[in-house]
Amino acid sequence: MFSSVRELADKLLASRYLVDETILSVIYLAVKMGRPLLIEGPPGCGKTELAYAVARTAETHVERLQCYVGINEDKAIGKFDESLQKLFLETRTADFSGDWEAVRQELHSLEFFTKGPLLRALLYEEKPCVLLVDEIDKVDQEFEALLLELLSDWQLSIPKLGTVRAKTVPFVVLTSNEERRIGDQKQRSPYVQQFNFGIQRELMRDVLVDVAYVGNKGTKLPGLRNINAPVVIPRLNGSQSAGPRPYSSFGDIQYAENRELSSYHSLQVSMEKRFSSGLSALASYTWGKALGDGADHLSTSPVGPGIDTGVYSVPQNPGNLKAERGPAEFDIAHRLVVSYIYELPWGRTKRWGQSWRQAANLLLGDWQAAGIHVVQGGLPLTATLSGNTVLNLGSDRVSRPNLVGNPELPGSQRTVERWFNTGAFTVPNPAPQAFGNAGVGIMRGPGMANFDFSIAKKFTVDENRYFQFRTELFNAFNHPMFGPPDIRREASTFGRILSASNARIIQFGLKLYF
Repeated sequence: MFSSVRELADKLLASRYLVDETILSVIYLAVKMGRPLLIEGPPGCGKTELAYAVARTAETHVERLQCYVGINEDKAIGKFDESLQKLFLETRTADFSGDWEAVRQELHSLEFFTKGPLLRALLYEEKPCVLLVDEIDKVDQEFEALLLELLSDWQLSIPKLGTVRAKTVPFVVLTSNEERRIGDQKQRSPYVQQFNFGIQRELMRDVLVDVAYVGNKGTKLPGLRNINAPVVIPRLNGSQSAGPRPYSSFGDIQYAENRELSSYHSLQVSMEKRFSSGLSALASYTWGKALGDGADHLSTSPVGPGIDTGVYSVPQNPGNLKAERGPAEFDIAHRLVVSYIYELPWGRTKRWGQSWRQAANLLLGDWQAAGIHVVQGGLPLTATLSGNTVLNLGSDRVSRPNLVGNPELPGSQRTVERWFNTGAFTVPNPAPQAFGNAGVGIMRGPGMANFDFSIAKKFTVDENRYFQFRTELFNAFNHPMFGPPDIRREASTFGRILSASNARIIQFGLKLYF
């Protein structure tokens, strides 16, 4: 396509596309070596336009495959036009006596195949086209395997049509809105060891008690680290500045490696009342502790799924991974769950209702009460720091403030306006600073106490059919269940609780069983 880097630069400039020298060299090498060009970056940075600019300079066409979640081979390669095949067969006379095998082969030829962008790109004859595979980050692994076959062998295997080989090799441009992470090519295999010991004993008839120790240990778990973060340089006034990166030609390099450890230890006690006399109940209590070296997610965003507790996918300091060890995001020290179902002991089929009148039996019989109640401690919280006081050392990273006191408040002093001791955290001074010394998960959010009830009445129609009327109360006592407080040190709402779960909800239902 191009004889030199200078020719490529002049032609791109003539087509009103400006590009720096580094990217220009990469484009030229990709063209000369016949290798795909992968362009990553946020939407709107010119990835797609670069493919069109290269096509204009080479005086060729662009075949664009716009990727999306759920794209399949029919959209990318094409499929047989069944209506055209049917029309072709209908034009044959009824007394046709030719070679039906030849007709079948003709029906399964390119003439009756609606071509998709991948197939069209292989069929250019005079000069290669530019094949643009846009937003490849949205496809699944199965579709990636299809693209791998195309880019490695320059051919496509299509059922009934056979193997189609490229007449000219296209110049492939792949775009992605996400920055792909690199990983250790010799990744160690992660593993989890589980161990437990329990004792069960029947205290009395139909009552069983279970006491157990349950634990596990995770080793070589996956974690991320920015191996190209700028060097931190101290200034004379005590503040810090960002120096050069280890690999000066690149930005952040999020490196995936199996290095993290986790542990969990718990005492689990349960008492079960087996169904008898219309009552079945289960009470379970867990006292445990889960520790880890990092976030329990490797999402593309710093926060990841779930509730923001201040733990991020990338360490604050890639050179001090031990500072990331603390309670896991999902760690709950105490949790009590009680559930039960009770068939109320009255009505014509119950022992208290044998002498009642039939009308009373209809109203008072076949009632059932049930409930599930959960009481648990709060999730661990980690204070974060942002703004001009923090030295920028790359994306997906959040710094922490300095700890100068006890962040926990006595229970009597905790309020919605001040859940923890906000004075225990200070901004590193003089600003900007890269790292704070506050630990991970050193305070706790609000706990939860939720009580759900239901009561149901059965109305029998005949031996095979009956109605059930239910009344269900969620958060029956309307107990406030607060969300985590604001953990941003520099926010005006630092330490305040800004959200809560639903208040009491009552719902009714009528169901016919048949």
